Amino acid sequence: RMLIPNFSGDWVVSSVEGDFFGFLAAVGLSWPIRTAARAINFGVGRSRTSIQQEGTRLVSRTNSPLGERTTEFVIGGGPQRFPALLPSPADAVWLATPTWDPATGAVCIVDPKVVEGTGVGQVGPTIRRYLSPGGMVLEQVYKGITVRLSYTQTSGPPATVDTLPRGMAGLWVLARAEGDQEGLL
Repeated sequence: RMLIPNFSGDWVVSSVEGDFFGFLAAVGLSWPIRTAARAINFGVGRSRTSIQQEGTRLVSRTNSPLGERTTEFVIGGGPQRFPALLPSPADAVWLATPTWDPATGAVCIVDPKVVEGTGVGQVGPTIRRYLSPGGMVLEQVYKGITVRLSYTQTSGPPATVDTLPRGMAGLWVLARAEGDQEGLL
């Protein structure tokens, strides 16, 4: 059996890493918005994400100083349209193919393209979401700038590992496991 992480739960940003000011400039946010974001430490302790995951279906509701956004997609479900993740403009809709990264077990959205709203035709940041020993990490790369938001789980069942649905063969790496693992494989 294959194993995949389950990100279900409520999360709060606990730390940020990388040139966030430069990243926000690269994705097109104005100087006043970038300055305000820096003044509140880019959402540490304020930005919250609630994730519901059932198998490969993931619904993410984010509430941050930059706004609120709900995104829903099926990992491995082919090209899909969904609201662009923050900090993209509120009316932007991406077309992308969410996948599992076989090397890390991360959920990946590579080169999402804006197909509706502000910035049609532009390519957004590559995104990886994965579990780490301290919680969850959301990594974004755009125009050579890499930023990471580390999250701490605040409620819900502990983020764990589920079995991969049939038909999704490949090499998978377990990002984090808890409890008695004997008999899982």
